[in-house]
Amino acid sequence: MEPFWRKSMPIFSADNLEKQMTFVSVHLSKKTTLHVVNTATMTLIDMISNVGGTLGLFSGFSILSVVEVVYWIGRSCGKKKARGRKRRA
Repeated sequence: MEPFWRKSMPIFSADNLEKQMTFVSVHLSKKTTLHVVNTATMTLIDMISNVGGTLGLFSGFSILSVVEVVYWIGRSCGKKKARGRKRRA
């Protein structure tokens, strides 16, 4: 038995390929197509969620952080006004 690398390979010539090929032609009676339309709709809540999620993911920032910052700024401004009123009295 001879090794596989020494076995003779079939000769691929134009004549040999034409003998081995089969052509199939398919014709349909009707030309039908299916049109599918996908529309992406985004509500306001979806947009806010996406923006908040992206900010939170990339910068560690959230809407709760914004509310907290506003709260502390308001609280510190309120204390300054109260101190000013006590000094005037």
